[in-house]
Amino acid sequence: MKKSRMKALESLRKLQKIEVDQARAVVVTCLAEEEKIEGLIARGDVEIRENTALISTMQGDDHHSLTLRSGYRQWLPTAQEQLKQHRENLLLACQHTEDARADMAKAKIALEATLKLQKELQKDYEIEKGKRQQSEIDDWAQRLGSKNFL
Repeated sequence: MKKSRMKALESLRKLQKIEVDQARAVVVTCLAEEEKIEGLIARGDVEIRENTALISTMQGDDHHSLTLRSGYRQWLPTAQEQLKQHRENLLLACQHTEDARADMAKAKIALEATLKLQKELQKDYEIEKGKRQQSEIDDWAQRLGSKNFL
């Protein structure tokens, strides 16, 4: 086995390791984006529930109550639309995360294949080396043996 082949595989392994690390970083970024959006959804849900509860407890027809109810009726559709948009963004973010995980899995598989090939080639090299050493020993033994019988 040539050293150039092992050097090339080692270079490939290093590049693949970098690719795995980069893919892992992308997954982490995607998960952080999902978490951020989930927080926005949770806050939006709480805000809608709290404001709805507040408005439902208002009984009077005074100016303050009427103003709050009017503001709520104007605010609610906007808040619901924002919540809908956040949920759609979460679906997209989840898809990006799944894509990033798939890319990371592919990168890991490629790295593992390279590592396996390196090990196999190293094993073959060791076998060849052992055979060469045994051949040298046999040659020496044969030379020494033939000199003793002359």
